[in-house]
Amino acid sequence: AMVIILAGSACWQLIASPYSDDFAYMQIALDDEVGAFWTGFGDKLETFDDAIRSSINHYHNVNSRLSNILCIFSMLLPSWVPDLLHAIMITSMMILILLCINGQKALQSPILVALVSLSMWIILPWHDNMVSSDFLFNYAWTTVMTLSLLLIFKQNNLSNRQLTGACIFAFLT
Repeated sequence: AMVIILAGSACWQLIASPYSDDFAYMQIALDDEVGAFWTGFGDKLETFDDAIRSSINHYHNVNSRLSNILCIFSMLLPSWVPDLLHAIMITSMMILILLCINGQKALQSPILVALVSLSMWIILPWHDNMVSSDFLFNYAWTTVMTLSLLLIFKQNNLSNRQLTGACIFAFLT
C-alpha cells in the first residue's frame, strides 16, 4: 500500500505546476521591506549567489524559517528533484501517522492505511496546498520530523543518549 501511496504522491508532484508561494520563491527576494516578498519580485533565481542573496533578503524582511531557505535553494534544482523528495516526505508522513496510531499493526491494516490516505488528500484542509513546494517544506517535512520525535517518545525505555538526541531533534525542528 505504501508503494502505491509513494507512486501516487510522486505522480501528483511531478505533473503539478508551481503553486502559490512557489512563484515568489522562484524569484530573488528584494532587499527592501516595502516590496520584500509578495509585491517586490526580483529577477528569476538562477545561480547559487542569487539564492544566497534571496535568502538573506528573505531572512531580513520576511522570516528566518529554515524550510523557506531550503525552498529558495531547491528552486535551483531540476523541478523533478524536489518533487520526488516531497513525495517521499508525504509517504513518510503517512507511515509515521500510522506508526503513531498503532505501531506496525497499523501498516498491515488496509482500512487504516486507506483512511489515513484519504484524510491526507481529502478531509484535511490542506489538500489544495499539497503541490506547493514551499508548503511541503514548511509543513510536510517538519511534520515528518515531529512525528519521528513523537515515535521516539512513544517508546517506553529511552536511554539518556536517546533522550538527549530527541531533545536536540525537537529543538532543531
